[in-house]
Amino acid sequence: MYFETRAKVTSEGKRKALNYLVDAMSFTEAEAKTLRICEGLADISIEAIKVSKVSEVVQGDTEGAFYKLKASTDPEDGKPESFTFIIYGEDEAEAGKTLHELYQGFTIESITKTKIVEVVR
Repeated sequence: MYFETRAKVTSEGKRKALNYLVDAMSFTEAEAKTLRICEGLADISIEAIKVSKVSEVVQGDTEGAFYKLKASTDPEDGKPESFTFIIYGEDEAEAGKTLHELYQGFTIESITKTKIVEVVR
């Protein structure tokens, strides 16, 4: 299960928000992992934790950002099933291409750049 966490930290004299996608079994574990990843930064506070609808995370080796892809299957015998993927890539086009290379039969409904800075496992 994935959780989306937002931590407020002071780094280099400036206060900023860092968003993480955390693979955890509970809110408590997600909070602990977020605090651990922020270790060394001054004045850390967890601002928000919520259960994510992400089905799967695909991380690449290139420089880029995390993109949220909402996609659905197109079954012949019933209602389409929706999935949310987080894919790391250079841009939206690469993220969409990665999804189509890994999974056949998905129709991409939307692709948006996220504010996620890291996926914590």
